[in-house]
Amino acid sequence: MNKRHMNVNILAIYANHDANITVRIGEQYRIFEIERLMKQRYFTLSTSEDYRRIYDTIVKLVYEEFGNVSFDVCITKDVPQKHKDYLNALWEIRGFIEGDHHWEHAAGAFALSGYPEALIVSYDDGGWDNGVATYFNIYHGKDKVIKKLKTVTSCKPGGAYDLLAIPLSEVKKTNTDQWGNHALSFAGKKMGLAAYGKVNGDWFAPVYNFYKSPGGHGPRFLNRLNIGLELGVNTLSGQDSYDLAATSQHVFEQVVMEEIYPFFLKYNSPIVMSGGCALNVLLNEKLRKDTGQPIFIPPNPNDCGLSFGMIERRYPSETTPDITYKGFPILDMDKLQWFVGEYGGNAYTLYEVCELLDAGKIIGVVQGDSEVGPRALGNRSILCDPSYPEMKDILNAKVKYREWFRPFAPVVRYEDRQKYFDMDHESPYMSFAPQVKEGVNLPAITHEDGSARVQTVTREQHEFLYDLLGTFGYYMDKEVLLNTSFNIKGKPILTTIEDAFEVLHSTEMDCLIIENYLFRK
Repeated sequence: MNKRHMNVNILAIYANHDANITVRIGEQYRIFEIERLMKQRYFTLSTSEDYRRIYDTIVKLVYEEFGNVSFDVCITKDVPQKHKDYLNALWEIRGFIEGDHHWEHAAGAFALSGYPEALIVSYDDGGWDNGVATYFNIYHGKDKVIKKLKTVTSCKPGGAYDLLAIPLSEVKKTNTDQWGNHALSFAGKKMGLAAYGKVNGDWFAPVYNFYKSPGGHGPRFLNRLNIGLELGVNTLSGQDSYDLAATSQHVFEQVVMEEIYPFFLKYNSPIVMSGGCALNVLLNEKLRKDTGQPIFIPPNPNDCGLSFGMIERRYPSETTPDITYKGFPILDMDKLQWFVGEYGGNAYTLYEVCELLDAGKIIGVVQGDSEVGPRALGNRSILCDPSYPEMKDILNAKVKYREWFRPFAPVVRYEDRQKYFDMDHESPYMSFAPQVKEGVNLPAITHEDGSARVQTVTREQHEFLYDLLGTFGYYMDKEVLLNTSFNIKGKPILTTIEDAFEVLHSTEMDCLIIENYLFRK
């Protein structure tokens, strides 16, 4: 990094869906995912009438942490001019720069990887770079310099993957959110459903051809796929749904690997994956096994990481940043003592928490600053014992209020991972889906295909989770917990104590840990 960049204060704003704002003061980062402030998943800032209140809140939080600062530059993407005018009234901003999309995905992920050299892939449902819509780009990064190798035009894997969720009735939709921001949830749900199906050999060729020319986003484009079934909104169910999901997943993996592999063979370097499609843990696992190379996926590979990437592309950090827990603080922390008095919060020991988990209790955790990205990693988590056979159904039906087939992730100490899972690598951000080892009985986190989206943790990464797992193993002879995000269906990960208690009182959750206090229902 050029030394002149070290004291530059930078503001970056991505205002489309998954809107996010990143502040860098010197070498310190803070990343604000606006959906968590507005309590509306996949929030779009550019069209919001509340933009003044949003910016006012960010200004207040930045002031509380860093004092009265000004910014040398503001990098924006999809930010209306009236927002820029208002920002200038709040902060002294010396200049504005317009950002891109896939370049930012690539730069942000490469910066977090710590690799001196890597093949970088950015792919999703599309974004604009220099005024051109692109969907799948491949880069090479070396010594903080990134060079584009290819813009893939032969397929749009993210768009095709989303479209093929439309006929699946198990992937819930409503008349108001089919093609809006809530459609962003379709891919993850479909990936979970694929474990219940089998690849249909007769469908492979037409599905493959569909991936190679998927067209646009509406259901009418499904007419290009002829597999002998009616393909409209929610027209399939049961085994037909499962098999189409499985076949689509299989083809998705093949078309992406076909594009990546020639560059992997040429560079034979570690691989960095970013863009929303990098959340596909099944492909990530396959890529890791097939290449034998280290694979890195950041905690925020989807569009919620774009503002961070805007900064790293133009002002790369001197050292590898650690942004994992640089999200929102607890926004109503000043009310904690009121909640302690009102609901009888008490200090706790890890052994006490382990006793509750061993007894089948479900515990919500809110502590410190929030994780960035869509995965809860211990600071906004729901934890329970995955050895209970009914736990998955309880969580889906009576706590998270989501589809029955949706899987849950295990968290395990890094050094214990190979006792339970076929994995020889770390997975701090739940980015891979190794197989659960034969003979391991953890039904609540073992998916239908025998895989699990594992989170590994070291004490350096998360002291509370690591020590809780160690205590659970020592006293209860159990070394794995189920870890899922502290939210309910349709809502983003929460960031207030008030919302945590609302979940406690309106679901079958049993306890809360808020900072140093334990609350029992």
